[in-house]
Amino acid sequence: MCGSDSAGVLGGDSAQTPVWVKTELYNDWLGTGAPGANIAGCAGPLVELSDGYDDVWYQIGTLNGQLTSVGVASARNKGAIFLADGGAAQFAEGLLQAGFAASGSDRVKVGNGDAQLVYDRSGTRLLIRSTLHQTGDKTCQLPILSCRQLRSHRGSMPLRTPSPSYGRPT
Repeated sequence: MCGSDSAGVLGGDSAQTPVWVKTELYNDWLGTGAPGANIAGCAGPLVELSDGYDDVWYQIGTLNGQLTSVGVASARNKGAIFLADGGAAQFAEGLLQAGFAASGSDRVKVGNGDAQLVYDRSGTRLLIRSTLHQTGDKTCQLPILSCRQLRSHRGSMPLRTPSPSYGRPT
């Protein structure tokens, strides 16, 4: 549950975690234009993954027990956050759990929706969402909350997530 003692610290709490990893993951969740914990959820434990193509550190974001995001810091590419709305988080989580050191681009507005690139050793994939995510043009209307601030909002924010099989790699 968000705000609990088991929620991970952005970038992990180990002194051995590189500072740039902590910075990228913090910026993914709470930096300028970031979704905040009210959308991206609270970060779980930090996981390091290396597959010969890239070295990544990632954290799974959850809210009320549901996947809401995957934040990635990459040695090869810059940091990225994949959100559950539209299936990007499910897709990235599937790649990471399959041992692919996946990273990605920022979401970019395209028409009435947005697009995001996913990079891994097998190539680059383009994820397209037909409707803008609520962090698109409406960022100023949504407060960026930390997990600590989100405690008082528990249960009052609806989550819309696609089915668990949507976006999984085959």
